[in-house]
Amino acid sequence: MKRTRDILTVVAIAGVAFLAGRIGLPIVGNSAANAQDHQHDQGMEMPPHVKAMMDAGKPGEFHKQLENLIGEFDAEVKIWETPDSEPMKFTGTVTREWILGGRFIKEIVKAQGEMGPFEAIAYIGYNNIDGQYETIWMESMSTAIIKGSGSFNPDKKEFFTMSKYRNPYTHKLITNWNKIELGNSSRQVATGWETTVDGRDFKNFEGVFERK
Repeated sequence: MKRTRDILTVVAIAGVAFLAGRIGLPIVGNSAANAQDHQHDQGMEMPPHVKAMMDAGKPGEFHKQLENLIGEFDAEVKIWETPDSEPMKFTGTVTREWILGGRFIKEIVKAQGEMGPFEAIAYIGYNNIDGQYETIWMESMSTAIIKGSGSFNPDKKEFFTMSKYRNPYTHKLITNWNKIELGNSSRQVATGWETTVDGRDFKNFEGVFERK
């Protein structure tokens, strides 16, 4: 019986949020929080595990730390394939927006380089349960979905991410990490490093993003 009540509680919370949006009721913040307020007003008791689930789904301060990423930017990018290679140069645009009620950032990259057009899609979010930023990257020059994790330095306003992917020739895992400076809302500078298959670290990425 308790399990049935818990399920009904979750359905009620979701139903309030959904119906409020469908019939045009004002929603301040996110629907989960408003659903909880409605439940409190109705005198309904929320089981602890249900409250934990709702709290885990709320965007918060860690999401707000990435606010300067949002917008449209002109981009100039250099990519080095090896420590001794000449950089490939790209110019293009980067567009980022909040999706799913401010829980995730969607990034669209469109660029033109020496090897032709380039496109990429990325998603960035903060996992409240695991306490870390998470990223997904997909691009037109690869069939791999690259997953990463990250952190934010609030003092320096720097966002760090790290990911691993396989070298297409050797199939060995390569570690890649990036830093993007978010202290200036109009201009962002990103730098990336990579560990080669023989263990050498080198800068493989440099990007400058100017807000349109």
